[in-house]
Amino acid sequence: MSTGLPPTPTDVFTRLTNTLDAARTIVDRIGLRTYRSFLYREFYTGPRRKEGPITGVDWEEITPPPKIGFVSERRIASSGGQYHDGAVEASKISRTRRREELIGKTLYGQDTDDTEEFFWALVPKGQMWAELYNPASDAVLEPLFWRVVLNPANRQVRFVLDET
Repeated sequence: MSTGLPPTPTDVFTRLTNTLDAARTIVDRIGLRTYRSFLYREFYTGPRRKEGPITGVDWEEITPPPKIGFVSERRIASSGGQYHDGAVEASKISRTRRREELIGKTLYGQDTDDTEEFFWALVPKGQMWAELYNPASDAVLEPLFWRVVLNPANRQVRFVLDET
């Protein structure tokens, strides 16, 4: 029976996903991941994004946490304007995630509702302020993980997070 969803990869790397995610969790626990990463959405009352007050927010933490690294100035310059100053690359994202959720689309690949705005929220561990980012590239599936480049949205939001 077809669900209409894009197919999940079924290769040798997919079968290693649980083992790789367990290793990434250990990397996080020993302190090598300095950011908590969230898929963050804001919902508006108006007919379009940013019209009317925000009616709600939703965030989902990405676990195990991806590796976050700043994009080099050379790569930004050679991107032809695709990447902005302060861009970051999220990599080593679990293959259990789908491309669509990493770039803010519906699971069927369509744009989200006009009253909804999607961001990545990156929170330095131990902090309460999250920097918001927009996907600047499509999510790319590498053999062992996903990666995506994010441009700063030049906004912060305050999170009250459980630091367990």
